[in-house]
Amino acid sequence: MGLGDQWLTEADALLERQKKDRLAAYKAIQTSVASVEKDLGTHVDAALDGILAKQRRLEDECLAMGKNQVQFHQKTIRWKAEYKRFVAELEDLQKFEQWVELTEANMHAVCGKLEYVCHELSRPGESQSQPASNTSQPPSPSKPPAPVEDYPSLF
Repeated sequence: MGLGDQWLTEADALLERQKKDRLAAYKAIQTSVASVEKDLGTHVDAALDGILAKQRRLEDECLAMGKNQVQFHQKTIRWKAEYKRFVAELEDLQKFEQWVELTEANMHAVCGKLEYVCHELSRPGESQSQPASNTSQPPSPSKPPAPVEDYPSLF
């Protein structure tokens, strides 16, 4: 039994050594995996920090843009209202301009009549020596008097 026992002892020793080697390899693999996970987690966390910071900046910019959009919308509404008021005021000014033009035409007509009357009154001696029927003659054809129209009301 010498050879068989020796062979069994060597086989048991070999199995025991292989078990220890497997256990050591398993522990080394577990340690390596834990180290890789830790390093990978640290690396991923470091990369995520930058990504999360960028995401926060983007969110802040989006909020600021939203506030700006609301402000621009409110300003646009106010400017549109101002524009409508401005157009209404321009329409009122056009009515006023028409009234001024009509008034100016009437004033020119009155001025022409007054000039004619002043001219007739300033003639020396002719107006006193002429009979009353001649004073009712129409004015000279060079300056016919224009009819005076009623002044329109602004209101």
